[in-house]
Amino acid sequence: MQTVNLRPNPLGRTLSKLTTLRFAASAMLALSTSPLVALTTFTDLNPNGASESYINAGSGQQQVGRAVIYGSTRAALWSGTPLSFIDLTPPGSGYSELFAISGSTQGGYAYVGSQYHAGLWSGTANSFVDVNPAGATASGIYAINGSQQVGYAGPNGNHAALWQGTAASFMDLGPEFPINGVSFATGTSGSQQVGNCPMGPSGQGHACLWSGAWDSVVDLNPAGALYSSASSIDGQNQGGYASVSGQDHAALWSGSPDSFVDLHPAGASKSDVYALNGSEQVGRAYFGATSHAALWSGTAQSFVDLHPVLGSGYTASTASAIWTNGNITYVGGWALPLGSQYAGHAILWTIQQTPAPPPLLLQNCQSLHGTNVLILTWTNNCATCTLETTSVLPGTWSTVSTPRTTNANYVCTTVTNTASTQFYRLRGQ
Repeated sequence: MQTVNLRPNPLGRTLSKLTTLRFAASAMLALSTSPLVALTTFTDLNPNGASESYINAGSGQQQVGRAVIYGSTRAALWSGTPLSFIDLTPPGSGYSELFAISGSTQGGYAYVGSQYHAGLWSGTANSFVDVNPAGATASGIYAINGSQQVGYAGPNGNHAALWQGTAASFMDLGPEFPINGVSFATGTSGSQQVGNCPMGPSGQGHACLWSGAWDSVVDLNPAGALYSSASSIDGQNQGGYASVSGQDHAALWSGSPDSFVDLHPAGASKSDVYALNGSEQVGRAYFGATSHAALWSGTAQSFVDLHPVLGSGYTASTASAIWTNGNITYVGGWALPLGSQYAGHAILWTIQQTPAPPPLLLQNCQSLHGTNVLILTWTNNCATCTLETTSVLPGTWSTVSTPRTTNANYVCTTVTNTASTQFYRLRGQ
């Protein structure tokens, strides 16, 4: 597991700014609080024996996707480590993949007989439930929210589909499209669904939004865009991409084509949004021909490149899932190891927000025989803080290890120095 401090804050939330105060006293003193930095780590989840693997979704402490083992694609369930890998391929199936997870339920498809069948699992290979609708020759689940699942199904697997946990609950969301006819649903909020519909004048795919029935469809394609697609929904927001001036641009909507927000980062040649979580979005942005895992918080300017976190051992990456568990944000996806041309490894980024350090206060300052005696206090907000000092800015900060007096409200310590100017700060951990 590798560790990196991201600047700017990769979740787009600046919790404190560097501030400096000077006091007229026998010695010049500066007090400061350091900006909060999110601690970001990554874990390569590629299982032993797998030639490649990918994360498609996550929830709580679990991740789902696929792993290719001895040439066979296997539905994969992890719990944060490579050794936690569980193969959920149903008995007798030669191919399976998971795209969705909600609580203890996983969704995707498995090859059954000679067809791909949409399926639900509950943590084991034997728990597979076939929800392929009657008469459908192919189907698959792409997203789950509570008891609702969405994906595709049909005579040729070509219609957006909605389920409520059984094959008999199947609802066709796409029968009204006369041109091309291919549609699919890729995300659900539980009450609304998003995906792609052939609503362009020549059957081009457009990002679309349903509210539980085929005739509720809303065309989200922005004005001037040749095509678009929606991949995820969270609350009132939808994410995906749209063609802008001949380039695919990461897109964010809030229910209408006019609400389109272009998230395309400066300098990128192509970008997409694959998943949403509250105010954050993840996906990828291409710089030249190289894909970089991307994180946004609602604007193009908020773009954070997650690829540098991986270091020099990976040459490309994509983020396909984002979710939170407590104060930790997880981003799932894949990265291409150095030396590999096409076989990615499942990657889990973990973004840990540390509490903001409280303001550092000077309670008392005295000079005794050329030595400055300072009493420093700060609010006891249960944040883990380190007191540091330096004599010049910019400079090297060193830890102050003087004894502390602590009660329910405050932390207090006495420090000494002989410098004419000394800087102190609290650094959150």
